[in-house]
Amino acid sequence: MSTVLPAGFEHLEPFLGWALETEPERAARRATSRFEDVKAFYDAAFPTTEAALDHLKDHRLEQLPAPSRTLLLLMLSFVEAALAVENYGQVTVPNACEVSRFEARTIGGSF
Repeated sequence: MSTVLPAGFEHLEPFLGWALETEPERAARRATSRFEDVKAFYDAAFPTTEAALDHLKDHRLEQLPAPSRTLLLLMLSFVEAALAVENYGQVTVPNACEVSRFEARTIGGSF
């Protein structure tokens, strides 16, 4: 049994590198990854997104146990992967500025 992720989500352990704290980190991970790697993460996470959301809704954000918090970070990164796979068909946004040109500021938390 995994102590890194909640029970039922062990199949996502190979993708723990996607459990990133901030949106700029997640966007940069998508933009600097190979499309095949983004797609592999997407394919692994997509079938369990509903179960992940059901699991996460049972917890207050500020009181998430560590495994659930890791799952939340993976689901936030899944959104980045989904954009690449479903909308762009590539890791970068067509006809857009480079991610590195944006400065994101977080107010009151790391998400």
